[in-house]
Amino acid sequence: MKLFLLFLVFNIAGTYSNAQTEEVKKKVTQSDDDSDACFPGGAAEMQRFIYETLIYPEEAIELGIQGRVYLSFIIEVDGSISTIQIMRGLSPETNKEAIRIINSMPKWIPSQKDGELVRTRCSLPINFVFKAAQKKAKRKLRKKRSSNDNRKL
Repeated sequence: MKLFLLFLVFNIAGTYSNAQTEEVKKKVTQSDDDSDACFPGGAAEMQRFIYETLIYPEEAIELGIQGRVYLSFIIEVDGSISTIQIMRGLSPETNKEAIRIINSMPKWIPSQKDGELVRTRCSLPINFVFKAAQKKAKRKLRKKRSSNDNRKL
């Protein structure tokens, strides 16, 4: 019986100790005040922004260039974007367009660490795919036709 009680006491103490250790680790690795930089409205809004802003370079279309341009940039404490770099590009034209898109983004919500705003390096791929460019061109053509039809009336 004494042996069982001794085992029970050590088992409870060990469980409490492990719970405390995990709680301390959680506090050290990420506090409630920590947050990553994010585009206003979130990832879906950023995808929409990129899709609507992207102008597929004619030279890239003519040469059949498709793929991703990988960029790196810094989100400053005021949410502005600086130090844009091409990490892996496709062509001079697509790289230039990817940089233009990043430069035209609105201010981001900056990162926080321990309750203070901090600069953060972000990485982002921008897709250059013909299907998306074709859909966008068709949509613009439909809008143009409908506005011309409305003028005739």
